[in-house]
Amino acid sequence: METPTKISAEELELLERLFRDNLRESPINLEEYSHLAEQDEDIKLAFEEMLRYCLEYTEDVAEMEKYTREHAGSFDEERDELDQKRSRKHDATIVAINAFARTLTKKQIEVNWLKWRGQDRGSYGNFAILTTLNRFKTEIILKKVIERHDVSIDFEKLRQNAEGAELLVIKYVETLTEILREDTLSEDELDEQKPDRRLSELESIREDLGAPEEKILGAFHQMYLRRY
Repeated sequence: METPTKISAEELELLERLFRDNLRESPINLEEYSHLAEQDEDIKLAFEEMLRYCLEYTEDVAEMEKYTREHAGSFDEERDELDQKRSRKHDATIVAINAFARTLTKKQIEVNWLKWRGQDRGSYGNFAILTTLNRFKTEIILKKVIERHDVSIDFEKLRQNAEGAELLVIKYVETLTEILREDTLSEDELDEQKPDRRLSELESIREDLGAPEEKILGAFHQMYLRRY
C-alpha cells in the first residue's frame, strides 16, 4: 500500500485538532529519508510502511480526542471501541517504527532519533504524531491561517507595512489562496486543463526567496500572528 502524500479535507480537519502554534520539529529528517528511499527499495518499503501507520495512528488519536471533547464525561461503548482501535493501531505503529529502524541499521545508517527503549508507548506515540503533523505542516498551516471558507484575509492591509521579502511572502500566499478557492475540479479534469500561469508565478517567487513552500507559509503564519 502506497503512503499517501495528500490527505482529504476530513483527515486534515482531524490532524488540525492536534496542531499547536509552536509545533515541534519532526523527530526525523523526512527529506533525507525520502531521498534514501528513492535509492534503496528496502528502505522505501519500510519508510512508507512506517509513515502510513504513523498517519493512521495520528488520525485515531485525533478522532478519539474529538469524540472525548464532544462527549465530555461519558464512558460509553463507542468511546471504548475508539480507544481499543487506537490502542491496536498504536501497537502496529510501534512495530513499523522499529522495523524501519532495523532496516536502517542493517544498511549501516545511524539511527540517532530512536532515543527511547523498551515499551515506552508514549514516546512512540509522540514520534508518530509529530512525524505526521510535520509531513502535512504546509496544509495544516495554510488551513489554520487562511480559513478560506469563513474568513477573508485583508492582503492589502498586510502589504501596507511590508517590504522586501515580506511582500513576496504575502504575494505567494495570496496567489495560492486564489488558486485553492477556484479549485473545484476533479483531479482528472485538472489534468486536462492548461497549466495555470499563476503556478509559474508561485515557482518564480519560491526561486526569488530561495525557500520551499513550507518555509514561505511558515513565514506568513508568523507575520500574520504578529499583526493580528
